[in-house]
Amino acid sequence: MTKLLSLNDFETPARRRLPRPLFGYISGGTETTTARADNRAVFSEYRLVPRVLRGVEGRSLTHPLFGRDWQAPFGIAPMGIVALMARDGDVAMARAAQAEGIPYCLSGSSLTPLERVRGANPDGWFQAYLPGEDDRIRALIERVRKAGHETLVLTADTAVLANRENNV
Repeated sequence: MTKLLSLNDFETPARRRLPRPLFGYISGGTETTTARADNRAVFSEYRLVPRVLRGVEGRSLTHPLFGRDWQAPFGIAPMGIVALMARDGDVAMARAAQAEGIPYCLSGSSLTPLERVRGANPDGWFQAYLPGEDDRIRALIERVRKAGHETLVLTADTAVLANRENNV
């Protein structure tokens, strides 16, 4: 791990360690991966600008969201089937987020029961694509409520499953 200095450094060892379909799931996007390429291009335009000889007291990355102050303005986003990538991956990510005071959102397509992950991070959120039938929606919302999740993230970005060409 001492040679991994940035997020980009993880790609080559991940390609070597993970089975090809799992690496493709993590590293790829949908269709022609244009959105993935666009995201990388846009984020590469951001730069840290050194500001020397200025006071730094009182600086903080803390950011309020949903009535709580988090230790950073970012968190761990939902990603399905993490349990295939690492044993107890969802639980490990939930614990890491809890330890660092950042948001964690469990994917609705997790293979780990949401109640178990909730135990690892009582502040975690749950993400779901709502099923189409009202009785299934009510049952899902009731399960999330009973598990103790206070934040339900509804994902409504697609009406049909994505075409992940890199996985085909």
